[in-house]
Amino acid sequence: MHRRPYLANLDQVRINRDEELATIIYDEPGITPIQLWIGPRIHDMTDQEILDQHNIILALESMKDTGWVPVEIPPGHAQLEYSHTTDTLTPRGEVLRCLISNPEGNASIKIDDHELTLEEFGRLLNMYAGWGMRITFVPEDQTQLLHEVMLWDPPSEEEENEEMPGEIITMPLLASPNIDQVLDDFIDEQRSRFKAATVSKYERVVALLRNHLNDYAYQGLSNTDRILFERHSSKEGDQHRSFCQIFGPEKIICELDQFLGYSIIRKSMVSETLKRAAGTVAKRLSKWLGEQEYIDDELAQAGIEKSAGTVQNIPRAEKAANKLYECLYKGDLDRVHEDDFLDFDQYTIVRTEPGTLWLEQSWNSYSSLIRVPVPEQVFDLLEEGWELGCCLARVDGQWRMIKVGDVYPQ
Repeated sequence: MHRRPYLANLDQVRINRDEELATIIYDEPGITPIQLWIGPRIHDMTDQEILDQHNIILALESMKDTGWVPVEIPPGHAQLEYSHTTDTLTPRGEVLRCLISNPEGNASIKIDDHELTLEEFGRLLNMYAGWGMRITFVPEDQTQLLHEVMLWDPPSEEEENEEMPGEIITMPLLASPNIDQVLDDFIDEQRSRFKAATVSKYERVVALLRNHLNDYAYQGLSNTDRILFERHSSKEGDQHRSFCQIFGPEKIICELDQFLGYSIIRKSMVSETLKRAAGTVAKRLSKWLGEQEYIDDELAQAGIEKSAGTVQNIPRAEKAANKLYECLYKGDLDRVHEDDFLDFDQYTIVRTEPGTLWLEQSWNSYSSLIRVPVPEQVFDLLEEGWELGCCLARVDGQWRMIKVGDVYPQ
């Protein structure tokens, strides 16, 4: 599962340069790197200037049907400026990242290097009289992120002490057994069934599965599960718990699509043999979880079917990626205008026609469909809903692939 790129500062990304191309790589896992074709001026730009351009593009792309989007000043730039007209500080944008402090028992608002009293903060808001305002309280290191919110009317202290009619929502507890314990038991059983070479494959696939769950699976959690996860994963020392130590084995099946269709494929250090073995191991694990009654039969069958599909699709996806590489456009690109390049990105195959793929940016459902011709031998290997990484150029009015990465079966 991919998270959308967000406005970032230099502490959250690293920037790689390749001739006239800049790649913005987020430190947070699960976010597809963004490539910007900047041109010759890249050599005179600082990393901050490149990141500013990236943030501006994201802000513009976030504009939807309303035709208006609030402006957020990029991290690292002043959010306030002095107005000679009002003789006070005023916001430069419509979004303010603030910290709340409490010196000597009096609350104050810190914006960049300015620490404002509540009275000074109130004067700052005068220029927006008549507007609306939403306030979201977040941890101090997350003011630059957009957060999902949960609609909930918590009970008052009096209500908590009364017998409340209606539905009672129970918050989840730490699972017992948890994923780590179940996977350990699964590997122990395989040691009694198979020879050392086969067990070694099982161990490596299960290790990759644990890493995937701990690094990415939290992104698909429900609101109540997310509260449980953040409560225990944010603790330090002996109190810290990873995803696999918090949740039970049912969460494994929910993540098999992403593990088999994305994580296994994108890890370049994983051999082709181990990639193919991953589907077999996942199928056996799904069946075993059902036999041990850790999950119900319906969920076990869903895992078996997902895994069986991967066993068939991974070789097809690898073959398709190789064929696409062989068929890349190799004509003269010097005559192509810089506006007719699309940087390397993740695309979803939305529609297929004989000899044609219709692509859409995987992280941006509002992007236009792109028609790309492909040879018949490649078309037969691909399916709608699969994803691929590629770089495109428009040559004589038609989009062509000029770079290609992995193909991800879904």
